[in-house]
Amino acid sequence: MTNIAVIGAGIVGLSSAVAIQRALPNARVTVMADKFTTDTTSDGAGGVFVPYAIDTDRNLIRKWGTEGSRHFYQLAFSEHSKDAGVYLSHGYELSTKPLTEPPPFLDFALSCSRISKEELSRFQPFYVDGYHVVTVIVEGRKYLPWLTARFQEKGGVIETRKIDSLDELEGKYDVVVNCAGLGNQKLTDDKQLKAIRGQILRVYAPWIKFFIHANDNFYFLPSSENAAVGATRQLDRYDVTPDPSDTEEMWKRAVERLPAIKGAKRLWEWVGLRPYRGPPKVVHNYGHGAYGISLSWGTGVHVAEMVDSLLKARPKL
Repeated sequence: MTNIAVIGAGIVGLSSAVAIQRALPNARVTVMADKFTTDTTSDGAGGVFVPYAIDTDRNLIRKWGTEGSRHFYQLAFSEHSKDAGVYLSHGYELSTKPLTEPPPFLDFALSCSRISKEELSRFQPFYVDGYHVVTVIVEGRKYLPWLTARFQEKGGVIETRKIDSLDELEGKYDVVVNCAGLGNQKLTDDKQLKAIRGQILRVYAPWIKFFIHANDNFYFLPSSENAAVGATRQLDRYDVTPDPSDTEEMWKRAVERLPAIKGAKRLWEWVGLRPYRGPPKVVHNYGHGAYGISLSWGTGVHVAEMVDSLLKARPKL
């Protein structure tokens, strides 16, 4: 039997594990992590579906976005919607600058249309352009347990374990899938990996039925029991204790941009550290097996192209 290990039990790790099970139903898949569900960043995130990645090939983004939209929209329309915490929502994608075209992630919205000047006037002076959007919101607090249950129903193994080195798994698994996120600062000694600290505020405002997602880090994202107000985006900051000054600033901005929220009950604050990796500095070229000679020139040319692209993209000081 093929043995596959997935390191990390956040939404990326669990999604990878379930997807592997579907593709390789006869494989034995083990998810190993020292943090699960409520202790992961995925648990508290706002969860609006806006698939995008900075400095990434658009064909790759299209592939990822297409697969994601197929999965999440199917869930949102299915009998699993409530338990999985995945449901349709409508709202506004807003911009502080005029838009010449929709943000690329709106390609994967169920529908979107440019908002009228009259509608836009309700969000001024903060926003000058935007779209009305129908997409999905994924409630991590429900989705992670649901995904874990699907994984285990198919024979998946959960192992509570901290992996300090990939060498620990050598010879025990046919394939290791690394979804350790920020843990790769130690696990693979990734010097380019940094945290983006995100703090949000959960509020009770059931009278507001739409979401707002803006390009200045403000959002209001309703879920089944509360709504997320955010957010901070603080690079290379690692403390996870909520900062009262951040909370007050977020609340002030929310009331300015969405006055209807003023009567909301403030419930709790949450902080998560998202893994962020800058442009790569290393090009790997190995693993050719028995075809080293046959593939050497072709991969060598590819490496040369990649190095050339990296050098051209490097800031000139």
